[in-house]
Parts: sequence; structure tokens; C-alpha cells
Amino acid sequence: MNILITGSNGFIASKFAEFAKGGEINVFGIGRKRKNNYSKDYIKNIKGSLNYNTLKRFKEKFDYIYHCAGSGVVNNKKKDAINISSSENLL
Repeated sequence: MNILITGSNGFIASKFAEFAKGGEINVFGIGRKRKNNYSKDYIKNIKGSLNYNTLKRFKEKFDYIYHCAGSGVVNNKKKDAINISSSENLL
């Protein structure tokens, strides 16, 4: 089984990848930031924004996509717009 985790370098996504990896689950990630060393739990972790061009860099087919991308900033209209557009791009 192949899964893709968006927001792969965030805390929740990285902990989920750590939990899910191994066995028959292949974990792939996509995320904008690389401020940490969470990428060790992914078979492939692409750095980039969540859009069609970045998504098509994966050759794999995914059984599930876990959308963990977003901002942790509250009451910031600009960050809310980014969260909405990344969800639209994923769909």
C-alpha cells in the first residue's frame, strides 16, 4: 500500500509517517519546508508547494492521501487562503 502525506515536514505529519512506515505501507511525503530531519521516515519526500506540477513528480499511485498541510497560525487571513488553496489543489 502506498500513502502520501502532505505537509510532510510538520509535526503531526512526521509523527504519522513514523507510525505508518514499514511492513506493507510505503510512505511518501510532500512539503514546503525542510527545517527539520523528519524526511528519514519517507521513501520519497518532495520539497515543494502542493500543486499539480509537484504532485506529478511522483510516479507512484497512492491508495490514500493524508492531508496534513496547513498553517498553525491562528487569525491570519493570508495563511487561511494558503490552506484553502492547497486543499483545492489536492482535490
